[in-house]
Formats: sequence, structure tokens, C-alpha cells
Amino acid sequence: MTQRDKERNGFSRYQSSVQELLKKVNGSISQHEIFIREEINKARRDSTDKNREYFHKELHLAMKEIRDNFETETKKARKTWEEWYKKKISDIKKSSERFNSTQTQAREEVLRIKSFVNELRVKISDADTMSQQLSKRIEEMKFREDEELKMFEQALLEKHSATERMQQQCAKLSVELETLTENQINLRNEIAFYRKLMENAENLRTTYQSNFVIDTPSPIMRTKSHHSYGSAYSLNVRDTHDRIIQRQEIQRQDYDISNLSTINSQQFRSYSKGDVKMIEHKDECIVIENTNSYKSKDLSNWKLHHYVDGALSGIFIFPVATHIHPQEKISIHSLRSLNFLEEMTATQIRNFDFSNHTKTVLVDDADEEVGWYAHVTYNH
Repeated sequence: MTQRDKERNGFSRYQSSVQELLKKVNGSISQHEIFIREEINKARRDSTDKNREYFHKELHLAMKEIRDNFETETKKARKTWEEWYKKKISDIKKSSERFNSTQTQAREEVLRIKSFVNELRVKISDADTMSQQLSKRIEEMKFREDEELKMFEQALLEKHSATERMQQQCAKLSVELETLTENQINLRNEIAFYRKLMENAENLRTTYQSNFVIDTPSPIMRTKSHHSYGSAYSLNVRDTHDRIIQRQEIQRQDYDISNLSTINSQQFRSYSKGDVKMIEHKDECIVIENTNSYKSKDLSNWKLHHYVDGALSGIFIFPVATHIHPQEKISIHSLRSLNFLEEMTATQIRNFDFSNHTKTVLVDDADEEVGWYAHVTYNH
């Protein structure tokens, strides 16, 4: 609210107070007139000279009192209005002085702002020239950066190709090393087996040297299994009367029967589109291998379908976050497996029927067939 609005509000308040005072005076005058009329009416009833003089004096006194009161109130109101107007005039003079001072300060501020704007224009022009120079330098640096990036990418590709070649060589060397290790293990097992065989033959020779002659096994009688646990042989013992006693088969002491398959795995074949494939089956389980030498594979939500006579017998869904590492093998067991407490147990497959009318299919998370494992005589 401005000073003028305040003055207007004060003036309206004083004017309303004056109007109320005038209303009160008018009301008192009307009351006194009514009272005088009543007294006049009473005087008319009692029209003696004494009463008339008495009422005449009282009337003059009342009128004089009313005039005096009116003049007193008028003087007070006039004095109040004069004081209010003097006060307002002094306030207006003071406000005009303040306005003049603020106006002079505003003029000085405008002059200062003008000088500051002129300085800013000079600085902006300098900044424009500097920005143009910087933009040219940035373009040059971008061109240099692109050239260096191309050179770096070319060097990175060369290093990547060299790294891939080294990885391939390392994979080949690791395969050769694994082959040599397996050969060494097999040779040690063969040596231990022959040592055991010779000890048994020596014991037999010393025990039955009067009645028996030991025949060494011929190469035709050697039966080597496709598993990695070594070889097995049959030992024939002849007596002097040309009778042949068949001894039981002598095998390694660390022979593990859980690695045997109920049906020869060589009668089955497998197919795969990628690195993950089904390589063999064992008692109530099937083995999956990642043939890649340096990349893991995520088998989350992959499925294993087992078909018998063309009908779906059961499904196994790989759990989420199932990864098969390079050259790693995973065995999936059925409910009838002796190792059904393993982590990879197909709860929806009661048993794996590995016969000539069964087929096991591996499906990825997009429900696309990536491999199968079936009998060689299976009709696809």
C-alpha cells in the first residue's frame, strides 16, 4: 500500500467520524426540538404570565446551551481537522524530499549501469574472439583425436588378433598337455597292472608249478573300454590234462562302477549346433560338455527333452544362473539314479530309457533345438 492510499484511508476515517459527529448533533437537536414542542404544548395548557415567562427563559437558556455546545464541538472538529491537514502536509513534504533523494540515487545508479553495460559489451566482444579461437583449436584437437583413435583401434585389433592366436596356441597346448597327462596316467596304470599281473602269475607259478602252466593273454583277448580307467584282461590257466580253468577278470583296485553305462555309448551318436553338446550317458544320467576352450556358456532356462517312441517322457529345465565353464562336464540325473541327490536332478524324468527307440533333445532359452543324443538306429 502506497503513501497516497494511506492518506486516502485516513481522510475517509476522519470524514466518517465527522459525519457521525454531525449525526449525533442533529439527533440531539431533534430531541431538544421535540422536548421544546412538548413544553410549548404544556405551556399552552397553562397560559399564565408567570409560566410563560418561565418557559421563555428556559427555552432561551436551552437554545443558548445548544448553540454553545455546537460551537464548542465545531471548534474542536475544526482544530482536529487543521492538525490533521498540517500533519499530512508535513508528511507529504518529507515524502517528496525522500522521493527526490531516491530519484537522484536512481539516476546515479542508471549512469553506473550504463558504464557497466559498456564495459560488458567490450568484454563480450573479447570473449567472442576468444571463443572463435578456441573453437578452431577444438576442431584441430578433434581431428588429431580421430587420427589417434584410428591408430589406437588398428593397434588394438592387431593386439586382439595376436591375443586370439596366443589363446588358440594355449588351447592347443593345453589339449596336448591333457593328452600327455592322460597318456602318462594310462601308462602308469598299465605298468601297475602288469606288475600286479606278474606278481599274480609268479604266485600261481610257485603254487601250481607241478600241475599248471600259465598262458599269457594274447592281443586278441585284450578288451579296452572307452572309459579312462584302463584296460581289463582274462587269464587262462591250463592243467596237465588240457583242461582250461577260467579265472575271474582282474582289474584295477580303484575301479569305479558308477562310470559304467548299461548300454555301450558307442552305439549312440550326438549332434550339436554350438559348443554345448551331449557326449555320453551313464547309469540314469546324461553328460553335457562345453567343448569351448576359453568361453563359458549360460544355460539359464535351457531345457532337456527326453522322448520315448516319439512321445515326450519328461522335461528338465536348467536353473537360473547355471553356467558351464570351458571344458566342463555336467551330469543330469533322473529320479531312479543312485546319485539323485545331486544338484542337477530331473525331477520330471523318472528314468532315462537309453534304448534304440529313445532320443534326448537339448533346447536353449529361445526354445530352439541346439543338439540331440540318440541311438544310431533311431529314425529321426
